[in-house]
Amino acid sequence: MLNTSRDRISELKASTDAAVSEATEALQGIKTTKSNVNELSTLVPNMLTSFDKLRRTASARTAKVEACNDKIASIKELIAVARDAANRIKLGAHFERGSSLDLAMPHKVARSAAHTDISFHFRTDKDHGIPLFFGNEEGSAGTRAVPTDDYIAVEIEYGRPKITINLGEKPLVIILDTRVSDNQWRQLNVERIGKTATVKLYAPNSDQVEEQKKATAEGNKSILNLHQTMSRLFVGGIPPGSRIASEVRNRDFEGDIEDLTLHGEPVGLWNAKSGGIRAVKGATPRPRTQEVMAQPGVSLDGEGYLVYQMGYWNPRKRAVISLQFLTFSPDGLLFFIGKDRDFFAIELAAGAVKLSLDFGSGAAQWLADSIPYNDGKWHTVSVIRDERHVKMDVDGATVAEGDAPGESSSLGVTDYFYVGGTPAGVNT
Repeated sequence: MLNTSRDRISELKASTDAAVSEATEALQGIKTTKSNVNELSTLVPNMLTSFDKLRRTASARTAKVEACNDKIASIKELIAVARDAANRIKLGAHFERGSSLDLAMPHKVARSAAHTDISFHFRTDKDHGIPLFFGNEEGSAGTRAVPTDDYIAVEIEYGRPKITINLGEKPLVIILDTRVSDNQWRQLNVERIGKTATVKLYAPNSDQVEEQKKATAEGNKSILNLHQTMSRLFVGGIPPGSRIASEVRNRDFEGDIEDLTLHGEPVGLWNAKSGGIRAVKGATPRPRTQEVMAQPGVSLDGEGYLVYQMGYWNPRKRAVISLQFLTFSPDGLLFFIGKDRDFFAIELAAGAVKLSLDFGSGAAQWLADSIPYNDGKWHTVSVIRDERHVKMDVDGATVAEGDAPGESSSLGVTDYFYVGGTPAGVNT
């Protein structure tokens, strides 16, 4: 019995010692935690102060970055304006053997992939020469940016224009029959749609076509692969060191060139790359044929638009609108005028010409979809409106006629109307 009591006392003592030890450790932990809390209480305000300083610094740097971005955007805009001004310089260029122009690639050159339209005036008294090369140098292929050595070359061989178009397979060669080495001013136009190319040569000092040839390239490729920075536009000769395909035999041009355009937009002969003008002088201006006094056309790339002031035009009750367009895009806004909910719009929708309007008492629309109008050909659309009644003609044929719904016959307008698109703030 005594031994049992002793054992029991020993167990109680051991349990008590363990409990005391655990309590001591717990108290020590509480003291440590309290100490850490006190330390954090001191550190947190400092951390918050540091964080606030970092936030202010980051905000200041963000503001500086945004300011830099604004300045860069302004510089880009100034460069674009300067290039546009250079592109509109009318002075032609005179070339001798060894001359050449390495021009800045026109903006958004990739739009020439499916359709290319190049035009220029020239004169020469030599039987051989290369007025123009537009494309990739030999050996550029093999990258995602430039998959093939595509190009369009315009040469003079034995006094006759020779056009070579390489889309990555067998080159297409078109040789005209007319001799042009008589030092007379002529216009040459090369237009390519897919694999098919049409070359037009105009009579000397005239706007009448003297000769025209059309041909289609062999093979399956129909895209002219160009790159904004890697492709080249040479005029009046090939600069030394340039790698040009062996099918292009000439390297020089002796004569004058004027009025180079791509898709109807002027390409300035003096808008050359740094060091891109080699022994080139200004040319004596060519005699001008009678020019039509009309609003010139404009080429749009899907990002721009034209805005016109209304002036004395008052289309609120009546209007006659006529415009011409050429496009491969199935969708796009051709004309827009309106205010708030009121609007009057002509557009392309899935290749069809669509007239939409709302004078405030209900929307209406008419569709001309007998053929796709995004076929790369010029089309004329005319709309006559007399209050609620409208009539739309396309290419001289009436395709839609009707009345706007409701009783309202007056169109709400602002001081502007738009062609080819609208700014972001205009509700269409």
